Order: sequence, then structure tokens, then C-alpha cells
Amino acid sequence: DSELQERAVAFAWGSTKVRGVNIGGWLVLEPFITPSIFSKNSVTDEVHDEWTLCQKLGKTGCFNTLKPHWDSFVTLADFQKIKNAGFNIVRIPIGYWAYLDAGGPYTTGAAPYMDKAIAWARQTGLKVVIDLHGVPRSQNGFDHSGHKLATPGWLTFDSEAQTHATLKIIEQKYAIPSMQDVVIAIELVNEPFLSKLDPNRVKQFYRDGYGNLRKISDTPVMLHDGFWDPAWLNTVLTPSDNNAQGVIMDHHE
Repeated sequence: DSELQERAVAFAWGSTKVRGVNIGGWLVLEPFITPSIFSKNSVTDEVHDEWTLCQKLGKTGCFNTLKPHWDSFVTLADFQKIKNAGFNIVRIPIGYWAYLDAGGPYTTGAAPYMDKAIAWARQTGLKVVIDLHGVPRSQNGFDHSGHKLATPGWLTFDSEAQTHATLKIIEQKYAIPSMQDVVIAIELVNEPFLSKLDPNRVKQFYRDGYGNLRKISDTPVMLHDGFWDPAWLNTVLTPSDNNAQGVIMDHHE
């Protein structure tokens, strides 16, 4: 019994105040956070996301450009500063291409840095939310989804299955009970642009994603409201919906 308690998620969602920092621009590039990576590889404006950067440089060239960034942009010292400033959570965005090859130009190589980040969090007493920030065909068309597009293509073709496959890899590694002292939620997808997607498909994706994670553990599931009033999710994955437990809403202003 005591062992079960030791392996519970080590954060009281709903009663402990969340004071979090988003580690943006590290494992998924964001032009406004690291403009120099883009400006030095682009004379005009043709390189504007991780997809076009890797398209231009090739997988090896892209890896050689990103590795020094991954190695230096965030360190243990940053996690210590975050902790010392009074924060308790770091949210770490990562793209599907760190775990799954869905045929794009991306280079892999970011995955080991998630391991580093979790070790640093454990060392400094911070908790981690893992955020799947970019999914195949893009859930919002934003540059920080990895692939800037006029219309998001997520949930078409095999992108939904690929997203679930990515989450399975992440969850089998990080949603296991021995990680619950530090990993306190998995966000199934960041900022799906609901107005350009089918909301019913997104709801079903959330239900399926929740069910898949529950096969592994009771690690909380984080759902993004898709820029709509969160009320659209009122009946989704609440206790009245198949007794869902451990579900957190993410709302971005």
C-alpha cells in the first residue's frame, strides 16, 4: 500500500497553485525565440519553421545546426534559476519527429534532451508537463507546430494514427509509475486550431488519447481548449464521461 502511495503523481492538481514556465524554442524551434537560427540559414523568407529549415539543410545539416542549440539553449543552471525564482512546473514542448518518422524532412535527435530535462527537474525539485507541440500535418498551421501551413492537415490521412503512435512512445517512457515523481501530465496536443478542424474529431481524439494513456497509468492527461470557450469540452472526459479522472484543461490567452 505504501509503495502505491510512493508511486502516485507527485503534484496535487486542483489544490496546489501552478506556477509554470514554458521551455519554448528549445526542442521545437520558434522563429521569434531563436531568430538567429533562421536568419543565418535564410536570405529571403523561405525558412520559417523546423520543416523548411531541415528541407533546406538536409537531415544531417539540420542535425548539425540544431545540436549546438539543443546543447546550449537550456541547461541545468536554467532549471535551478526557475526553481529559485519560485516556480514549480516546467512545460516542455517537443515535436512528433523526435520520436516518429512520418516521412518529412525533419532530423531526429531531440528525444535524449527530454531525458536530460527530466533529470534536471528531478534534481532541482521541479515537476514536468510533456507537451506534444507538433503533430503530423500540423494541428494549427503555426510555425511552432514544426510546419507552417495555411490550413492544418491534422486528422487527415494517417496523421491521427501517427499522433497516437507518437504519444504511445512518449507515454511508455514517461507516463510509467516510476516517472510520476516528476512527470505530472502529458498534453496530448498543443493548440489544435479548432475553427479549422472538426471539433467532434478532436473530441474523439481526446477520448482515445485518454483511454490509451490509462492503459499505462493514472498520470494526468492535459487537453488544450483549442482557443474556444472551454465549455465546449464540458461533457468530455469528466467523471460523468466513463468516470474519467485526472484530466486538466490548458487555456492559452
